[in-house]
Amino acid sequence: MPPAQMDNIDRKIPDRDAIQNNEIKEEVEEDPLEVFKFKDVFNLPLIIIIQNVANAILLVLEDLFEPDNYKSPKMFLKIFLIENRLVYLGIFVIVIALFLALFFPTLES
Repeated sequence: MPPAQMDNIDRKIPDRDAIQNNEIKEEVEEDPLEVFKFKDVFNLPLIIIIQNVANAILLVLEDLFEPDNYKSPKMFLKIFLIENRLVYLGIFVIVIALFLALFFPTLES
């Protein structure tokens, strides 16, 4: 191989144990918002939290209307427990409760 082509070769050579354990990860271009994906909810900007709440609501509704998710109780619970959906749904319920308490304080019969 000519020396000019040698410069283009990635110099990272994985060790044998990593190859056997499938620990080699492909490098993927990162989306700027992917940085916030795995952060703690309390350290996220407000706009990202609002987007995550909206995404969680839509994904839960989408999964609830999919008949394959009702095969077992474990699969049904998984709808609410994956990807911090429960946290974002809880934030949504708290916001709705505060809205109702502030703007409709006299809903007594």
